Amino acid sequence: MASPTDYSSKIQTLKDQFYPILTDYKQAFVNTNKYPDVGEYQTIYASSKTNLDSALTGIFSIRTSIETNLETLKDKLLDLDKKITYEKSINTKLVKQYGQLSGNNNGSDVMLDDSKNLYQKQYVANVTLFIGIFLLTGVIYKVFKQTPMDVVASGIKMPNMQR
Repeated sequence: MASPTDYSSKIQTLKDQFYPILTDYKQAFVNTNKYPDVGEYQTIYASSKTNLDSALTGIFSIRTSIETNLETLKDKLLDLDKKITYEKSINTKLVKQYGQLSGNNNGSDVMLDDSKNLYQKQYVANVTLFIGIFLLTGVIYKVFKQTPMDVVASGIKMPNMQR
C-alpha cells in the first residue's frame, strides 16, 4: 500500500502535465480539422492524442490504486473492529470475575450513586412543583382581586345579565 505522500506527488505531477497537454491537444485538434490535408498537423494531433491518453491512463490508474487501497484499509479496519469488540467482551467478563474473586464489587458505591440520582430527580420535581404552585396562586389572586370597576376601567365589556 502506497503512502498518501506518494499519491500526492503522482497527482501533482499529472496535474502539472495535464493542462499543457490539453492545451496542445486543443490546438492540434483545431488545426487538424481546419487543415485536414496537412500531414504535419495530423502528426502533431496524433502525438497530442497519445500524450492525453497516457495522462488520462495515469489518472485512472492512480484512482484505481487509491480505491483498491481504500477497500483494503476498510477490510482491515472492520477486522480490527471485530477484534476490539471481542476483546472488550472478554475484558468485561474478566472484570466481573475479578470483582467476585476479590470480594469488592463496589455495591455500596453503586447504591450511593443511585440514591443520589433519585434524590436529585425528586429535588427538581419538588422545586418545579413549588414554583408552579406559587405562579398559580399569583394568577388566581390577580384574577379574583379585580373588582367590577377595574374591569370596566380596563375596557372589557361585561355581558348584560338579565334576570
